Amino acid sequence: MSEQSLAGGCTRRNLLAYAMVGALGLTALDGSRSAFAATEAPAESTTVAGPGVDTTADHLVRRYWDLVKKGDRSALAAFLSPAFQVVRTNGVTEDVTTYLDHLPHIEHYAIDGVHATCFGDAMVVTYSSAADGTVDGKRLLDHAAPRLTVFLRTDGVWRLLAHANLASINC
Repeated sequence: MSEQSLAGGCTRRNLLAYAMVGALGLTALDGSRSAFAATEAPAESTTVAGPGVDTTADHLVRRYWDLVKKGDRSALAAFLSPAFQVVRTNGVTEDVTTYLDHLPHIEHYAIDGVHATCFGDAMVVTYSSAADGTVDGKRLLDHAAPRLTVFLRTDGVWRLLAHANLASINC
């Protein structure tokens, strides 16, 4: 995928990231049940945020990173939604199959600043993370980068729907 400048000075990578965020927003607007199994039962039109949601999000994000670090393709495949997509820092997008075939090799990772919102069965999580390792033989950045990770609960089970590394997107 080339880094051609498009309308307004944005690159194709930027537009893909923005399209993903927009599509995820539409998915979130289609929620119909409570966002997480807790004592709270928010109205369908309510966006839920707060410590309980952030704790759930932190657990889900760390589960994802732990599975990648372990290289457990089988468990990761079960955790990923069939509709999963990832956008890498270089703008490359991958679906479930391609992602599992090109898993990064993670030696160590750190996560900070987890913040989540829920609407229905969609959870949108932002945070920063740094990782030591490689992807396709290239060293990962050694500094924290912003991330956007989206989970969707189906039949009571949280699945990872989308993940984006926003390290070098600026428009």
